[in-house]
Amino acid sequence: MVEIFTDEFLTYRVMQLLGDNNFSCRCMGQGVIWCSGSLGLVHQVLSANLLFEVRRYLDKYILVFPDNCDRCQQVVDAFFSNKSFDYDQSVDQFRNIENINNLFSIVRSCGLSENATILDYGCGSGVSASIALPSSWTMLGVDRCADMRCLASANGLSVLSPSEFNVSYLSHFDAIFSSYAMHLVYSTFDLRALWQSLRENGVFVANFHKGYGVKRISLFFEQLGAVVVSAPFSGNVYDHGPYIIFRKGSK
Repeated sequence: MVEIFTDEFLTYRVMQLLGDNNFSCRCMGQGVIWCSGSLGLVHQVLSANLLFEVRRYLDKYILVFPDNCDRCQQVVDAFFSNKSFDYDQSVDQFRNIENINNLFSIVRSCGLSENATILDYGCGSGVSASIALPSSWTMLGVDRCADMRCLASANGLSVLSPSEFNVSYLSHFDAIFSSYAMHLVYSTFDLRALWQSLRENGVFVANFHKGYGVKRISLFFEQLGAVVVSAPFSGNVYDHGPYIIFRKGSK
């Protein structure tokens, strides 16, 4: 059984296409479809017949994205709300820890102040709280999913809601990092709020899983004045996609 996540406007179209290709499927709620068949075959049929982006996620699920950024973000939000209860069991924690350590190494190399304040953007269940930081640094997290924020808080991370982050943290952070999140961020409002929360000469560092989103998001931040630099990283057990540094200001 394959679980497919899309938005309410594409649900019927996806089910009709699968039915025409002899798959049995059921709508399990707004934008959630259960389909018989293998993940690879279902993905192949949808990718070949839809003009929309069709993406395998965690090698267990399929996300079908509409052609509108706000609706794309709704698909992502619905997925995490649906799967937050067992998300940590669905992902490779060793992969996440290696990636966060890499991001921390890049952040450290950017010359932050001794008493830096940093943000885990898209913190999920708060894995970053288990990784040692310089004792003088302060780290917060933010995530769109309320259930994920509860998990992160239980794991010891001080967590902000999006509304708190958007209103109260302008020009607040010396550095922001994002682990396995930016390939699923479509909201330009959220991206702009992220950028506005950085102090002048602050840095935003992220990996882009399989390169998804790197061109779109790099162009967005360049238009806001970012200096964009690739940060190659070697010696990994896992392939985490490209690492990019976005610096606010010319320093």
